[in-house]
Amino acid sequence: MRVLVVEREGGSGSRAVAQLEDHGHEVVRCDDAHAESGLPCAGLPGGSGCPLDAEPIDVVVAVRGDAGGPSTDAETGIRCALRQRVPVMVLGSAEGASYADMVDEVAEMDSPALDDRVVALGRAGLAATASVAEDAVDPLLAGHGIDRSAIDVSVTRTKARLRVHVQVDAPLDAKMRQACAVAAVGALRDHQPSIEGLDVEVTGTESLTD
Repeated sequence: MRVLVVEREGGSGSRAVAQLEDHGHEVVRCDDAHAESGLPCAGLPGGSGCPLDAEPIDVVVAVRGDAGGPSTDAETGIRCALRQRVPVMVLGSAEGASYADMVDEVAEMDSPALDDRVVALGRAGLAATASVAEDAVDPLLAGHGIDRSAIDVSVTRTKARLRVHVQVDAPLDAKMRQACAVAAVGALRDHQPSIEGLDVEVTGTESLTD
């Protein structure tokens, strides 16, 4: 998974980063503190570019330490991620953070199961995205007598694209498949405006001709 690591204090996330990379995750940062520009925000002019704009982020890990405390400028990227509905996990204490009530999970600083928890949180985020697509197509299908239980949505991420497959356990003609795809795309873009590469496929048990 592609994981954005944000530190309340510089260097506090080195252990988490090593643990994530050891398990094959791609770790990115939203500051250029260690790059040539030295900018606090990589998205500023002259920076390397905001990682949230480059490719999908699956999970944000915010390293805050056991003491917690007020948010710092170094945590600004978390607010950007929350706006894009990326799941956020805090390592340490969320107490005092401006976003404390919006995080998805809080774990110990040296959680031995960090990899498993990040993977689970990332999958939960994809499941939430699938629900958005399902909610969008359900009224259309219900109008044709197709129950919601017949809808199965799978979501996967590739390097720069979000792929959504809506499988319906009923025959669908081309017009209905197209209508469902349009509805799903609109709902997904409203849910996560940052999505650029988005592929939605709708299939039925057989493709009827008009």
